[in-house]
Amino acid sequence: MFIACHSDQALALLADPSQLEVDTLGAIAYQDSDVLLHTDTRMLPRRQLARAAWNYHLADESHDPARPAAATLTYDMNVLQGLQGPERFCVSLNRSADIDPAKVLRRLRYAHPLYTPAGLAAQQLHGEVNGRQRTYFCGAYWRYGFHEDAIASALAALDHFETRTSTKVPRRWHQVAEQTAAVNQALGDQMDHASLALQLTPHLQQP
Repeated sequence: MFIACHSDQALALLADPSQLEVDTLGAIAYQDSDVLLHTDTRMLPRRQLARAAWNYHLADESHDPARPAAATLTYDMNVLQGLQGPERFCVSLNRSADIDPAKVLRRLRYAHPLYTPAGLAAQQLHGEVNGRQRTYFCGAYWRYGFHEDAIASALAALDHFETRTSTKVPRRWHQVAEQTAAVNQALGDQMDHASLALQLTPHLQQP
């Protein structure tokens, strides 16, 4: 069986999880994010030349450093999606109070992996936990939290399945792996670094 969802959801689906599954899947924490799709361009840098696809917001100086702050940033969707038109669409995380309500198009709530030392250590056990009880786990939490990381984890799970069962998966899955690798190579390390900055910042703020 292949389970493709968040690690805590996967653990909850198991009727009789092994201790390894409990320790590995349970070690990965999550943080809720308030996500708004909107057209309030005040969330972007004032200077046009300073605007990017990812625009990270610095934490408020009054924030308690003993408590991890939620990551705050605004995506410029026109840049990310190559959108052309007079309206600029933005997606902001955890800045709801600062956005003009009249310009909000949609409000969403997501849980994102929160990378801790325990969670990073658990990521190294992907190959060990997969297949132990004929169950294989896929999800972006095994890497940096992006959609392509979820794909990469599924392909890794297929490799684990082949190794444990001596069963060859169809060639088309290997072609998907090659295409995914090509996309990741084209993207380079930029996305990985941006994701790490997003996910690790709450812990770097701790004393």
